[in-house]
Amino acid sequence: MRLALESLRRAGADTMPFMGGLPGDLRQAGRQLAARPGFTLAAVIILAVGIGANAATFSIVNGLLLRPLPYPDSEAIVSVGQAPPGSPGPAVLSADELRRLWEEARSFEELAAFSPSAFMWDGPDGPVTLFGTAVTPSLFPLLRTAPRLGRLFTEAEAVEGAHRVVLLSHRARHRHATLLR
Repeated sequence: MRLALESLRRAGADTMPFMGGLPGDLRQAGRQLAARPGFTLAAVIILAVGIGANAATFSIVNGLLLRPLPYPDSEAIVSVGQAPPGSPGPAVLSADELRRLWEEARSFEELAAFSPSAFMWDGPDGPVTLFGTAVTPSLFPLLRTAPRLGRLFTEAEAVEGAHRVVLLSHRARHRHATLLR
């Protein structure tokens, strides 16, 4: 430590007088902390919780707000909806509003709709509730994604009364493999 201080002094560090007392201040702080272990433990815990909370908050903000979506041209993807004043829920569109938007909107290259839903699957061991999302066939081309296995569903399969089509995620396919046999 003395060699470092000497080299700083020779290099013109005399213009920073606050640096000269730093080693003594650090020794004094160490003695004070060692003399009061309860206070030291409390201070370390408070600092650890504060740093952890800041790191967690940044991770959430970064993941939700700062990092772009994992899709090509994600900056061009927007969500459109209508929420009543004072409504705590997300903005939504009715089927009629969505149909009118599809017919009249000229500002969008592609439109898609989705709605989180619960589905009943009549499996070999009885009915099972599966949670997923009902989507329009245009969602996957909008996101420029394709299934790794199988195919997407078509507009003809999305009309009322058509046979239901299911797209499974990789995780759901493996988790519910016994239901698919």
